[in-house]
Amino acid sequence: MIEAMGQWGETFSRDGTDATRTFQRISELPDWFPAGLVADLIKQMFPAVSAADEFGSERYSDVVQRLASQILRIAEGNSNEW
Repeated sequence: MIEAMGQWGETFSRDGTDATRTFQRISELPDWFPAGLVADLIKQMFPAVSAADEFGSERYSDVVQRLASQILRIAEGNSNEW
């Protein structure tokens, strides 16, 4: 479920010489999403994962853990918008 909540994006270099980078992030959660419940489950399943924005969450190599850290950040009431 965590991966399904991620939005896809891509970045391009300013001059077009660098390769395109695709990424998955969670910038916001829909109103119906049980953020508190999911945050509790994340803490149980991934105790080493902590809340982080998109850039801070890159310390996790696993995409599920990276997105889970972004969910934790949003569940704490922080914005993950650019």
